[in-house]
Amino acid sequence: MKVGSPARLAEDLLAELGMTTPEDIDVDAIAYWCGALVTYAPLTGCDGRILGGRGRAIITVNEDASQGRRRFTAAHETAHWIYDKGKVEGACTEEKITRAWGASGREQRANKFAAELLLPRSMVATHLSGAPLNLDTVRSVASRFDVSLTAAAIRIVKLSSRPSMIICMSSRGREWFFRSPLVPETLWPVKALQPGARLQTLTRRVGSFDGGFVAADIWTDRDDGDEYELHEDTVMVTDDLSLTIISWPDEGQIVALMDTEG
Repeated sequence: MKVGSPARLAEDLLAELGMTTPEDIDVDAIAYWCGALVTYAPLTGCDGRILGGRGRAIITVNEDASQGRRRFTAAHETAHWIYDKGKVEGACTEEKITRAWGASGREQRANKFAAELLLPRSMVATHLSGAPLNLDTVRSVASRFDVSLTAAAIRIVKLSSRPSMIICMSSRGREWFFRSPLVPETLWPVKALQPGARLQTLTRRVGSFDGGFVAADIWTDRDDGDEYELHEDTVMVTDDLSLTIISWPDEGQIVALMDTEG
């Protein structure tokens, strides 16, 4: 098996195994094809771990996690087996995997592979056609592709044809973010939670969520942000980490910024 970029490798594996619909994507079978047996058992302190040698590996995934989380963890650990033989730390927690989206190196690459494998671009694009950019759509994609909310939200924003961002916040401030292709690279989200954000109304409990319209300066670092409005949709994915999708139903701020830069 030729190992290239995570996107190319995921595409090649799906094609080689004839997996053409979301229902076809059997992560356990893919891992086995790559030389790793996925097992499920109760784990304490981590969501997944890997033990391998002499061309074979055993991946253990926490059976108490949600189905979507289990599938993403299995794909994430499979990436470690393919790319990082002899280099992996052995165990990954949900917190570590989520924070890794904003990092570089092995963990971020494993996340990239898992997203490309479980949420193929062409399949997701078809599902997103005409769908609004909000948590309901994220939940729909997460359910259809049987993945976590985090993976679905990031994939949706990165493939979106409308201006949007996905921002991960913690008690320390901004952990990471991604822009959709239509958001100029000069537009950045704030580094710390601002007064007026609907995120402030949430309890620090997994699954709590809220959404609505807020002034754009609550989430963006532009001086003219108070002149525009955006939509904020937030969900807690751990007791400390939140995901917020911001989008511009009225694209005035984006258009004004593009005109200025042009």
